[in-house]
Amino acid sequence: MTPNHRLALRKITKAKNIASLLATETTTTPTLEPSQAEIHLSEEHIIGLWVGMRPSTALQYTQAALRLNAVKRKNAQADSQDVEDEEPASKKRRTNLTPQKGGSVNQNSGYTKLEFDPNTLRVIAPFGRDNANYYALVNPQDGFCTGYHTPIKEVFFFKEFRDDASTSFQNRVTSREGL
Repeated sequence: MTPNHRLALRKITKAKNIASLLATETTTTPTLEPSQAEIHLSEEHIIGLWVGMRPSTALQYTQAALRLNAVKRKNAQADSQDVEDEEPASKKRRTNLTPQKGGSVNQNSGYTKLEFDPNTLRVIAPFGRDNANYYALVNPQDGFCTGYHTPIKEVFFFKEFRDDASTSFQNRVTSREGL
């Protein structure tokens, strides 16, 4: 089975997003490969396009979490320097933390490949919606999963659904909203 494939599911819900569901309830993680029931489509089920995955560690890789980790690392480096200078350390930290703009995923060789995660969830975008919403699939029953809303920032999109050459975070998000 490959990504960019249509899958059937039991139902979708926005009542609770996937992060809060996983934090508060016992869930069953489906296999990474779709079931035979999900592949054999029928009009009685919701159909969605398999666009990516949501690793169990997704919240560690949101833009906000990555920025916070970068700030913590820079602060730790600044605190560990014993060199004295005329400029206070707090001012140096502020200037060193200015985000660099104009980079693309293709230009950055510093990304870490994630280890295999058996709790990674498949993510679909249902057909027939005016704008894209994404749903992580959990709790398989009779071969069909329930899709729980997951924010775009937690989805690791397959190559077919991302623009690695884009130098603007907002442009990358906007291009996926039209799926």
